[in-house]
Amino acid sequence: MDFVLYSHEYPPFCGGVGEYINNIFSAKYSKIDFKVLTTKYKKIDLNYPDSEEPYINRFQVKKNKKFEYIKGILELFCTVLKNRCFKIVAGDTISQRVTYFLSFLLPLKYIVLSYGSEVNWNFSGNLIKRFLLKSLYKRSFAIIACSAYTGKLLKKYGVTTDIHVVNPGISKMEYSGPENPDLISQVKSDFSIENDKVQIFSLSRLDKRKGHDLIIEAIEKLVKKDELNNISYIIGGTGNERKNIIDLVKRKGLGSYVKLLGYVPDELKIPLLDVCDIFILASRKEKGAVEGFGISYIEAGARGKPVIAGNSGGVSEAVVDNVTGFLCDPDSVEDISHKLKELIKNKSLRDKMGNSARDFIFKSKTWEMSRTLMFGILRSTGFLKN
Repeated sequence: MDFVLYSHEYPPFCGGVGEYINNIFSAKYSKIDFKVLTTKYKKIDLNYPDSEEPYINRFQVKKNKKFEYIKGILELFCTVLKNRCFKIVAGDTISQRVTYFLSFLLPLKYIVLSYGSEVNWNFSGNLIKRFLLKSLYKRSFAIIACSAYTGKLLKKYGVTTDIHVVNPGISKMEYSGPENPDLISQVKSDFSIENDKVQIFSLSRLDKRKGHDLIIEAIEKLVKKDELNNISYIIGGTGNERKNIIDLVKRKGLGSYVKLLGYVPDELKIPLLDVCDIFILASRKEKGAVEGFGISYIEAGARGKPVIAGNSGGVSEAVVDNVTGFLCDPDSVEDISHKLKELIKNKSLRDKMGNSARDFIFKSKTWEMSRTLMFGILRSTGFLKN
């Protein structure tokens, strides 16, 4: 066995971290011999397609963090000794802390994956916490950052371990295919999407830093002050901000303009992108957390959609300003509404930016490219044998 991939965030657990790990390290795409060690939070995990794959080992945890750490230590300890494999790719914050602890008991050689969103938060703790975090990075064999921004952020905090950058991507086979008329008809019917309106779409976890609140305020300005009534804002995803978003829509009187879809299954993601005209997420820095890259932006661009993105974190590596879309000030309702208005009123600009986005992403942001780069780094650094 070449290594153990250990992460508490792994499909079907939602989020960019799990998607990044699964797409780069999935055994479907690699001839590397490795085992995945991950958690089983919900019963749905048992129905997930890969649940019965022999290379995936899921262990049950409770929502008690202390128990989760203890269980992780025991499971990783047993996995390492059972397989006599001491090389670990640690995918998320909990797995990295567990691996760091065990590295004092076992001769582990570990790689840390870093995404940006966790870095500020991790380094915002007390002196002891920051010391331990620096020690975690220092003991690691190498760090793989999801963006150049994330790499710079780590260096800003004094991390000296070798840092390599591997951007997220999209599946060229999945995203380059033609539109599916049946699925498009289905989403239009299921979600009551009107043909005569400019459809503005967000798809993400409903988290405060994603900027749905200011987008809704921008929609209010466009409708009430600029009298742009031919628009509809569709929000896909679930999360702890759902109630706040619903309350904001009611308070602003925008029930006929803003629609929350809730959970969007993977098979409907591309059809929803196909029926939308503009994709938007005004991600911002919130309590230290920041967008490390922004997979959603390149997924939308791959389907030929212009993107409006909050200019924060590593987003500028996913969106080329004034070419594949617009970068906006994520804290400014005025700027968000201005960029929206420009695209709403100019279909030829939407088409031009959408075509540029598709070209940019298929030439530089595919999972196939990311996978090749990742395993090239693991071999060139000596973590894997050539």
